[in-house]
Amino acid sequence: MPLRACTDPAAFDWLRHSRAEPERLITWGPDGFEAYARVRFIPDPTPATPAEADVVLADDHPPDLVQVGRVLRHLAAYTESPEECFFCVWDGYSDLDLSRFSDRSRVRLRDRGFVILQGSLTDFDTWTECLGGDAAWPPAFVWPADRRWCVTKDVDPHWAAVGGSAAAVRSVVEDERLDAIRADPSEPVPAFR
Repeated sequence: MPLRACTDPAAFDWLRHSRAEPERLITWGPDGFEAYARVRFIPDPTPATPAEADVVLADDHPPDLVQVGRVLRHLAAYTESPEECFFCVWDGYSDLDLSRFSDRSRVRLRDRGFVILQGSLTDFDTWTECLGGDAAWPPAFVWPADRRWCVTKDVDPHWAAVGGSAAAVRSVVEDERLDAIRADPSEPVPAFR
């Protein structure tokens, strides 16, 4: 079944009422997980690659959505509710027409608006179909109903955050097809200029 609009914005309340500082919340997700990781969609900046435009990727480098799909396949084993998950898309992408989603599917966090979708983890395979267009942008947040983990991807960083149990994060970090590293949300992260 494809992803569908979530008409109960209360599903978002755990993020809206998180005690995490807002900037940290939109980049790392909520506080309180046992472990965190960063999944780097492109390598961190170096002196030779100070800007994103300087990064040269192999022709077979997987798109961000493919990498998020791999992460979600790992995390499916670390939730009791893989059939009931929530996916937020940032409403600021100019190439996505989200006008068909009602106000009941819209939420705000700080200065950002999102549309909430729901479905099973396997429904993530319908992300592009559900959003239309190219829909190359990963979800801003993904979490299961039992809130055992959260994947967070803000619009600016070149990485996504994964918060969850130590075992869940280890599963993601140990996947050699992903460029994932353990991380601490309180530590600075390299950023492109």
